[in-house]
Amino acid sequence: MAKKTVLATLSIDGCLSDNRTERSWMLRSDVYGIDEFYDAIGEDSLVEADVENAEYVCGLLADGKVERLIVYTVPYLSGGGCRLFSTELSPTHWVLEGMKVFREDVVCSVYRYEPIG
Repeated sequence: MAKKTVLATLSIDGCLSDNRTERSWMLRSDVYGIDEFYDAIGEDSLVEADVENAEYVCGLLADGKVERLIVYTVPYLSGGGCRLFSTELSPTHWVLEGMKVFREDVVCSVYRYEPIG
C-alpha cells in the first residue's frame, strides 16, 4: 500500500470536524486550497479525516502508512467531540513543510513524516 496523505479539519480545542456539518460550511474547498491538495496528491492517496473514519486514519498513523499531514485549524471551540489523535500512538517526528493563513482566521499546516535515526 502506498503511503497516504491525511487532511484533517480540527477545532482550536482539537476536535475533528464533521464533514457534513462544520467542514461543509466552514471550509469551502475552492476558497481554502483543499481542491489544490486533491489535484496535486490525487484522490487515491489523500484521505480526508472525519468523525466517521477517525479510527481508520488512526490505524494508518499507527501502522506508519501516512507520509504527510495537512491540518486545518478552524476558529471555534467544539467543547467536545471526536478527537483524531485520541488513541495511543507511538511518538513520531513530523517536520513543518508549510503554513498558510486563510481569511485571517483559518490556519493550514502541512507536516511531513521524518523518521528519527
